[in-house]
Amino acid sequence: MSLNDEEKRFEGIKEKWNQSTKSNVFDALFGGTGYRTIGYYKTDSDTPAQALRNMTARVAEISEMRPDSHVLDLGCGHGIPVLDIAVNIGCSVVGIDLADEHIVLAKNAADLYKKEKKADLKAEFYAASYFDLPDAVTNQKFTHVMMQTSMFYAHNRIDELLALISKVLHPSGILVSTDYLKASDTSDTSKFMEANEMPVMLSLDQLESALIRNGFEYSEGENLDSHCLKSSESKIDKIVQEGIPCPAVNLFKLMKGLVMNSQLTFQLIVATKSAS
Repeated sequence: MSLNDEEKRFEGIKEKWNQSTKSNVFDALFGGTGYRTIGYYKTDSDTPAQALRNMTARVAEISEMRPDSHVLDLGCGHGIPVLDIAVNIGCSVVGIDLADEHIVLAKNAADLYKKEKKADLKAEFYAASYFDLPDAVTNQKFTHVMMQTSMFYAHNRIDELLALISKVLHPSGILVSTDYLKASDTSDTSKFMEANEMPVMLSLDQLESALIRNGFEYSEGENLDSHCLKSSESKIDKIVQEGIPCPAVNLFKLMKGLVMNSQLTFQLIVATKSAS
């Protein structure tokens, strides 16, 4: 894929997510939470909305975020997950998203959080690509870089992405990600990649190798397939029961089948930057 084709791909992704803010479909699907990710079901009685918040809490927990942490969220969406981390843990946060309209919503949410939840909230948001971070971000050093269901867009440029992440992380800083990864090559995995505008999808072994060659140590992980299945099922049920006009229903069905048949896996990944 040429750079020009890559730029067009990212413009397409940007436009898709900007357009999504003009519809109430995703708000209806995700219970108005502002989240756009897979849920983490701690108990069978967890609601989908609670499961969404649980996932961000699990990401913060497994990566050991603390009040003195400084967290960069790449692909922050509406900003709610990283703002919840800032409030619940007390750390400072920065969010980056390709979609301008997402950043408008994130800044509005930050103003509301500062008024209603944490008066001394320290949160910044910028509209930018992973690969063209503004100086206001690259001039900072972070203890954590978080990517919730956003790294897969850049599997075809994984070395470039990890090198950029390494530059903004402190020595011994932590990269934590939830990501779709390939378990086998089939026509259905190709359909999933096409639907998500992924020219490449890595396996877990390939991602671990990329981390190592870019100066990271793969320190911990968690298989989230059961959570991915339950999240897919809850979305499909909600679409059917409430008659939500969601064009992504077939994608959710495809994803469910891929995970059930061990062709796709959803993983929580924690890697530590080398201290040297």
